[in-house]
Amino acid sequence: MTRVVFGLILLPTILSAQAQNNVGTTAKPRPLVEVIATDHQINSKMKYVFLRAFADGAIEYHDPRHVDLFEPVLLRKNMPTEQLNRLKEILSDPEVGKLSGEYNGGRGVDTSLRWDITIKTESGVHTFTIWNFTYGLEHGVWGRPITKPVRKLGCVLEDISNQAKGLDDHCPQCKGRRSDVKK
Repeated sequence: MTRVVFGLILLPTILSAQAQNNVGTTAKPRPLVEVIATDHQINSKMKYVFLRAFADGAIEYHDPRHVDLFEPVLLRKNMPTEQLNRLKEILSDPEVGKLSGEYNGGRGVDTSLRWDITIKTESGVHTFTIWNFTYGLEHGVWGRPITKPVRKLGCVLEDISNQAKGLDDHCPQCKGRRSDVKK
């Protein structure tokens, strides 16, 4: 009898604790692609979300040109359906699903820009790194060069990011190579 009474007294406390635990477990969906950028300058290093793209077309990013160090707020927008379909098409490419390790663009003089990329494909989640994708090649390439699948994905990521930020820039990797990106 005392066990029943004791159980009835503790039941609301146990249920309340379980409800509080369940509230925190509602997770955001995993992005189709996430690019965490690290900008290495001669005397500083800044890490930020270059781009996160979700299956519903939502994107998140930081704008490092207009950042408030006290409140580095993630900006959110939706990409056009055409861009989302293009991203999904690139991610479904078997060659993109095989990307791993590090790929290197042009050398920086006193700077480097690293993209740590995580992509979700049919075969699972893959991570790899691109160094200096947006740099020109005039200073030469070091390490494993950027391959065609890396360039195609990088140019799509750059396009999505630029459109979200209202920029019309194209890096040397993408400028003049639009036929590699669009079908």
